Amino acid sequence: MRRLLPALLSLALLLAGCGRHPAEDAPDITLYYIAADLADTAGGDAIRAVPASIEGLEELETWEAAALLLSRLAESGDGWVSPLPAGVTVEDIALQGRRVYVDFSRGYGSLTGIRLSLADYCVALSLCQLEEVSSVYITAAGQPLSLRGSQVLMEQDVVLSGMEDIVRTVAVSLWFLDGGGALVQEQRELELYEGQTLAEALAAALEEGPQDRGRSAVLPAGFTIRSVRVEDGVCWLNILSDSMALLPEAAADQEIVLQAISRTFLALESVQELRLLVDGTETDFFGQVHMAPYSVLPAGPAVGLEDAGPSPYPS
Repeated sequence: MRRLLPALLSLALLLAGCGRHPAEDAPDITLYYIAADLADTAGGDAIRAVPASIEGLEELETWEAAALLLSRLAESGDGWVSPLPAGVTVEDIALQGRRVYVDFSRGYGSLTGIRLSLADYCVALSLCQLEEVSSVYITAAGQPLSLRGSQVLMEQDVVLSGMEDIVRTVAVSLWFLDGGGALVQEQRELELYEGQTLAEALAAALEEGPQDRGRSAVLPAGFTIRSVRVEDGVCWLNILSDSMALLPEAAADQEIVLQAISRTFLALESVQELRLLVDGTETDFFGQVHMAPYSVLPAGPAVGLEDAGPSPYPS
C-alpha cells in the first residue's frame, strides 16, 4: 500500500538525530555516500561505505526503516557527501513484495550520467540491507528516469556493473498478478552474468517481483528459491520449508503460485518438467497441491495438477 510521508519524515529526522548517539546494542548498518572529491577516486572508491548505528531500526516497519535510512543519506560528512541533490525530499515510499518504491521530489530528476548512477546505487546499496528488501525502484515526482539502463536497482548490480561481466541478455516471460488477482505475463530482458544460469536469473526475477506497478508479486513476501538447476530437461527447484510455510492457506491460491512458477520455468527451451525439493528432499506436494509429475504449457492451462489433500509438511 502506498503511504504519504509528511509526518513520517519528521519522525525519521528525529530518530536519525537520536541515532547519532547509539546504545551499545544498537544494530550496525552501512550507509553509502559519494566520495567528496571524485577527481581523486577511481572505480568503486567513488562510493564510500560509512558504518552507522541506528537505535530502534529493527523495530520499525520496513517502509519506516527505509525512510529513516534515506533521511541519513541526506547528510554529508568528512570525506563523503550526500548522494541526494540539495533540497530533494522523499515524497512517497511503498513496499511491494521485496521491492521498495521510492519517489523523490522533482530535483532528483536533474541528475544525469555518473552522478545519477552513483546516487541510484548509494540509495539501493543502503536500502537493500534491510531484511525485507532486495531491490529498489526510484522515481522523481512520480516519473521514472529515462536515462537509466534499468529502472530496477539491485545490490549485485554494483559489484557486477562492468559490461565484461555480462555473458548475454535473454528475453524471458515472467508471470505475476494483475489488480484483479489473475495471472498475467510480463516480458523482460535479463542480463546473465558470468557463473549465473538462466534458471537462476529467472528465480531471482520472480522473487524481485514485477516491474509494472500495476502488477504484484505472486510469491509471498519472504519466499525464496534456495537453488535451481536444470538436468536432462528437468528443472529442480529447492525451497526451504520456512518459505513453504509462507504459502497462502487455500489450495486454490497455492495453485496460482505454482502456475506462475511453472509457466515461468517451463517456457525455457531446455525445460520439459518441473520438480520440487523441500530442504533438499524431493516431494510431490506444493503446499496442498499434488504435482507429480507437473508440466504446463507456457501460455496454456495446467496439466497433471490435482488437489491431493493435506500436504506432508506445514503450509
